[in-house]
Amino acid sequence: MKAVYCPYCGGRTKRNGRTSSGSQRWRCTACGASTTVRYDDTATRLDEFLGWLLSKDSQAMMPGGGRSFRRRTAEFWEVWPMPVPDGELHRVLYVDGIWVARDLVVLICCSGERVVSWYMARSENSRAWSALMSPIPAPEVVVTDGGSGFARAVRETWPRTRVQRCTFHAFSQVKRYTTTRPKLQAGRELYLIGKGCDIIARDWVCDGGSIDIVARDGRELVFASVEIGDGSDASLAISSPEKRSITASLMLAFAAR
Repeated sequence: MKAVYCPYCGGRTKRNGRTSSGSQRWRCTACGASTTVRYDDTATRLDEFLGWLLSKDSQAMMPGGGRSFRRRTAEFWEVWPMPVPDGELHRVLYVDGIWVARDLVVLICCSGERVVSWYMARSENSRAWSALMSPIPAPEVVVTDGGSGFARAVRETWPRTRVQRCTFHAFSQVKRYTTTRPKLQAGRELYLIGKGCDIIARDWVCDGGSIDIVARDGRELVFASVEIGDGSDASLAISSPEKRSITASLMLAFAAR
């Protein structure tokens, strides 16, 4: 054990019984002053907390059902870990917010390879987004889901950065209102655009019938609401071989035009 010195005169001390709470009392051999020593075990308790946090064990599996552990490590639940950005310049960055509790969201910024930085906040407001982005060099493009507060933050923090809306989140918003089976033509078009299709024709008519919407999805053609000659809607239920044959003929006719 390390020697204990008097906090008043700096002289050496010796053991002198215990206090009423059970702590070791030390008495200075030079001035006679009594003192107690409180050792800082924060690092030890933090190691214990991180060891549990990064393990698969629950607190109930610990000795005493985890009560002693919670008492020793209670202060560490209030610590918000903050990363240190390395200053690397990225061409494209992706940002998103992950809600881990009712009043706790983790704002994450990552490249295509790794997490660049993160920030913990109580809501996705412009101040929180600015706190995340300020230490990071502005990229050329940032991809976002369009969460609340981000537009203002990017204008103030990265004014020259182009903003790309995440296509998955954009389509999810479209599908929320159109459903997967939109009934109106406008809804069908919006649904196809949300899926990344390009509308190339509307109300295309030939001798065998008509096609309301034709879209292109990469190298494939998408046909919506095909009407055959008798006015029935083949997109709702192509039940008979005859209707399937007519529908296929309409598609081939459009592709060969």
